[in-house]
Amino acid sequence: MSGVRGFVLAAALAAAAGGAWATDYFVRPDGSDANTGTGNTAAQAFLTVQRGVNACAPAGDRVLVAPGAYVEQVTIRDKALEVLGGITMPGIGAGATVVRMPAGGRVADPSMRTSNTTPPIVNTANQADPTIWVEDTTPATSDVRVNLADLTVDGASLGATALGPVFAGIVYRACKGLIRDCVIENYQDNPPNGAQRGAGIWVDGLNPPLHTATDVTMLRCTIRNVQKGLIVIKVGRGHVTNCSLTGYGPVPFIAQNGIQFSSGADGTADGSTICGFEFDPPGSPDPFASAGVVVFGPTGPLSLAGNYLAGCDVGVYVEDAFGVVGATRVAGNTVSACADVGVYTDAEGGRYEGNALFDPKIGGDAAGDDGTPPNVWTGNQFHDLVAPGARAIPGSPGTSDAGGRPTPNPFGPSVPLFPGGVDPRGIVARDLNADGRADLAFVTSGGNTVEVRYGDGTGGFTRGESVSLPAASIPVALASGLLDAGATVDLAVACENGTVVTLLNDGTGPAWYPAAGIAATITGAGIVGTDRPAAIAVGTVDGVNQDDLLVALAGSPPFFPGGARLLLNDGTGGTFVGSNPFGVISSAQGCALADLDADGDLDAVVSDAGLIMPSVINNVKVFQNTGGTFAAGPVLTAGTGPRGNLCADLDDDGRPEIVQANFGNPFASEKGSVSVFRNTSSGGISFATPSTTECDYGTMAVSSGDAFADTTTGSPHRDVAAVNYGADNVTVLVDWCSFTIGSGGFAFLRTLTGVDLPAGTALADFNGDGAADLTVTNLGTDDLTKYNGVVRALLTFYGLGCRGTAGRIPAIGVEGGLPLQPNLLFAITVSNALPNAGALLAASLGRVDAPGCSLLLASIDLLLVTYTAADGTARFPIPIPETPTLTGTTLYWQWGIFDPNGEFPPPAGGLVSLSNAVCTRLGE
Repeated sequence: MSGVRGFVLAAALAAAAGGAWATDYFVRPDGSDANTGTGNTAAQAFLTVQRGVNACAPAGDRVLVAPGAYVEQVTIRDKALEVLGGITMPGIGAGATVVRMPAGGRVADPSMRTSNTTPPIVNTANQADPTIWVEDTTPATSDVRVNLADLTVDGASLGATALGPVFAGIVYRACKGLIRDCVIENYQDNPPNGAQRGAGIWVDGLNPPLHTATDVTMLRCTIRNVQKGLIVIKVGRGHVTNCSLTGYGPVPFIAQNGIQFSSGADGTADGSTICGFEFDPPGSPDPFASAGVVVFGPTGPLSLAGNYLAGCDVGVYVEDAFGVVGATRVAGNTVSACADVGVYTDAEGGRYEGNALFDPKIGGDAAGDDGTPPNVWTGNQFHDLVAPGARAIPGSPGTSDAGGRPTPNPFGPSVPLFPGGVDPRGIVARDLNADGRADLAFVTSGGNTVEVRYGDGTGGFTRGESVSLPAASIPVALASGLLDAGATVDLAVACENGTVVTLLNDGTGPAWYPAAGIAATITGAGIVGTDRPAAIAVGTVDGVNQDDLLVALAGSPPFFPGGARLLLNDGTGGTFVGSNPFGVISSAQGCALADLDADGDLDAVVSDAGLIMPSVINNVKVFQNTGGTFAAGPVLTAGTGPRGNLCADLDDDGRPEIVQANFGNPFASEKGSVSVFRNTSSGGISFATPSTTECDYGTMAVSSGDAFADTTTGSPHRDVAAVNYGADNVTVLVDWCSFTIGSGGFAFLRTLTGVDLPAGTALADFNGDGAADLTVTNLGTDDLTKYNGVVRALLTFYGLGCRGTAGRIPAIGVEGGLPLQPNLLFAITVSNALPNAGALLAASLGRVDAPGCSLLLASIDLLLVTYTAADGTARFPIPIPETPTLTGTTLYWQWGIFDPNGEFPPPAGGLVSLSNAVCTRLGE
């Protein structure tokens, strides 16, 4: 093994040292096309990307482009080169490199046409009109390879084209290349309409004889606001890995698709997030008009694995009405919240393995089993299946998934934790004693105490401090933060009698909090008994003197209205200066602090249940912080009776959403709910129309975390738990996905029992398995309940790999679907490799992220040796037993193929080609 590791490390060093480009040409927004382009200053660099391309030799040069806006169309013909954006240069800092379609005077080049332009797919009367056009005019030579990286390709200036050009962001015709870390957006009419045109990336081989000349990889690209097809792959090979594709959601004007494979295409789509492709015309909606991935023949072999598809008419749609669809493998995908069907096929000979499928699930013309060979369905998860066993596939009574299994509950059975004193309510989960393990703190409103329990890292707890508060304080809520100059976590408590107290962590233990004494009551805060504090939040509001406090005031109906107060810390954690009340708030029941507008200042969110003034009932009020000064922001309409709330970035875009618990109206038999306000702020503060999900009676409080430990790059899976006080249960809302800019939703709901008048909730990983565990305080039984999170199996793809003979990059794949326990059919495969060659499958406990040709494993911890077959494929079975002790085990896999024309290690004449890599984690 040491010899293998030494070989790989030596090869990695050679890769880092070799492969230099011949000449670099520089482009910056203050350059000049009269310059030489060979330096990165304004006096040397070109002004336009096209001038840089024109200066390049037929092969081996690079165009390095500084951040800024370049309003031009770029044509690259018969040259092998790289165009890299985001290059910092003297006087130009970091930022986006934007290549923007000109508003007028665009090139009308009749030769820029895509193949097989058959209505209604494209308008044959017009040219493609791309922003970036890449082409090999002599594809039989197969010598054009163009790499694009770190570019934003923008068509926002197109406007209303009145049935004009078939506009596109990037077109590759009859050539090869890599499109990496690019954003392609705004290829649409303004406003968008039903015209069948507009593409983000179009990969085009012209006609079947030139299929092998076309091979394009799209890696970590973001594509959005595109009118028709975000990625179209026709008559060629395309690989889509770790991309994010977002459609418009349910719209009446366009039948939109995420990825289209057709007309002789083959390739892969792995590890991508594909959301929001729905067509909902008035009158008679077409159930199969829009799809996350659409395949129609003729096509070659395809592999769709490890993708997350949500909010589509159809998640994956395989249609053979246009010709024979080659062997298709659909494995390990998560398909949720699709309007009509998760996976639909009327083709034959496919394998549908180990997918997690939520309502609606499977459909098709006899599920494709009207031909030979039949499709194979095995090991898929169905969220409405309550026990393992055969599952009939709708439309195909004779076919079933004998290995079908239920989707795991996000939490295990309820476990009583420990007595919680008299009336336990507000709760926080955080590392309180600086030992790296999550702990619990909660208040007892009947016992007037703050209770601290320290986690042991395995799911158990030891008793910590019990801090007494003044008699009749009635503590109802608490929050944690850094309130004094110490580095350990302090606590702040809101009490119904009008007081706010702090518990300062002494930082040394064993008594971390003042268990023997009484907590410090904040004076001078301007809060009185009739204000009735109901919630509290902690954060640095003014940027000085440690964390400050925001307190929600419920008031005392009908004569004393509520409100909210900001308490500014003097740095001691015991003395705070109270602000003036925030605006007009009738009865504040929840509050949060978060940077909503990404300006570095924490803004305030207050839920107003409106118990006093009907004119402002049922609102969520936002206050924008600018340098410590708050101004009234948007007023958001939530459900009836807003209670607790939180701010969390559910969609991984860097802007936190507002998650609001709504109590409902028990007098009208109205159940409670959870509203998610998706953050769309840009400059100011703004939110999309809320997505509201009904829970059960008396929804009081919410917490957010990752109950399945399945959040991965490019595929955020955020879960929300909501306690239902009036129904004695907890609703778990699983896997939030933002389908479009204006909508979103959860994949499915679970109801947890074993609680009694639940009042507070917190999510944290108490047993160290990576999945968040749920704790609930029970007013009815004066105790706490815990549910352990469940580790879901993971399958994610990453990296690029290294070329081999004929420029082919081997592609890693899987059989058997998700790495579930058990899954005796699981296997790691490779395709697109040199035939009849030695092949090594390496596994590692750690990964390396690299943008180009590279080893993607941190070490070689396991090595398996085989040979590729005559078609350039190989496989290794990795049967997975039912072994609970292995749950959470993560391995990273990559293939190496002995190839005399391999790119790894460079320079040219290397010995090895490498595949991309896959991460597998054993789970349920």
